[in-house]
Amino acid sequence: MAVLEKRLILTGCVPVLLATMVVVGCSRLPWSKSKGEEALPEGKTVYIDDLGKGKGGEAPARSEERRPTPPASKVERKIPERTKGEEEGAKEGIALAPTGPPDLTFSSVKTIALKRKVCVVDFEDRTAPGEENYGELAALRIYQELERTRKAALVDKELVLKALAAEGIEPEGLLQPHAIKRAHQILGIQAFITGSVSDLQLKSSPPVGDSDIRSSMASVRLEIRLIDASTGNLLRTFIGKNPSFTSVATGLHSNRRSILKAVDSNIAQVMDGMLRYLDFLEWFSTVARVQDGKVYINAGRLTGLRVGNVLDVYEPGEEITNPITKFSLGWTTGALKGKVIITNLFGVDGSVAEPVNGVGFTENDIVKIPQQGLSPLPSAPKK
Repeated sequence: MAVLEKRLILTGCVPVLLATMVVVGCSRLPWSKSKGEEALPEGKTVYIDDLGKGKGGEAPARSEERRPTPPASKVERKIPERTKGEEEGAKEGIALAPTGPPDLTFSSVKTIALKRKVCVVDFEDRTAPGEENYGELAALRIYQELERTRKAALVDKELVLKALAAEGIEPEGLLQPHAIKRAHQILGIQAFITGSVSDLQLKSSPPVGDSDIRSSMASVRLEIRLIDASTGNLLRTFIGKNPSFTSVATGLHSNRRSILKAVDSNIAQVMDGMLRYLDFLEWFSTVARVQDGKVYINAGRLTGLRVGNVLDVYEPGEEITNPITKFSLGWTTGALKGKVIITNLFGVDGSVAEPVNGVGFTENDIVKIPQQGLSPLPSAPKK
């Protein structure tokens, strides 16, 4: 009887043991890991997506929700949300201010609306004698470039010569200090531009067939001198010399066209610097005449003056000269006589003003921009 009971117990335990072994073995299969199982260290985990059929059969797809969160360095940066004011401005089409650092680019040139009066004089031609005067050509191209930029009020050289001839000054003495100063006083000119053309080098290919068609390249040295008209002193010399490849010209008259390109290339090199240096000159003009209570000024529409502009009027001041070098250091500012307001513009570059305050205005008085700018005074007189 006892032996029979033991057989029954063993017979009942065998199925239980087999079931336990099956459960334990299945739990070790790759797809049977529990959610709570500890993940492998970062860098050791390998993800295989879209695994195709192989010898081992089709791999089960891994659920996206079980994949760990990517490291913080790879998380996409979020754009900060706009404030309520920015959101309303965007809806109305208002441009928002940039969020980056401000532009701290320094500009040493002050922007002044009024132009300086400039006279361009013929350049000296130091090239080999020929049919063309390249000095006159350089002066013409600079005049045209200044006219194109509209950064200066240009005064024709013939007008200056005519005005100086009435003062007994011959054309040959145009660039003498006393002639330059006189042109400043009677015409309000602030700067003269002159210079020279030299070191011309011209290379040409042989003509094609019986024609005169050829290719040419030229190189020249252009020297531009900027002279302060109030003192007759040289302010700055600008020098340009172009590489030959910047002046290639092909066809008829290629020699002349290549030289013209060489001159233009040099002007382009120095023009920006010359205009910046011209802006350093303080703007001023002169009184041409005083008659019937009206003050006539040597500046107007071309210079940039407008009806309603208020200007200060000073005595001419005194020229200070170095006693050793005899070099003019410039003019002192004379006593302030009063203020005038522009009431009318006439001619190409003249204006009429009426006194706002002050008395004793005379010819050759100096006219300058007030510290508060060109805005009209609240109590400006009516016409």
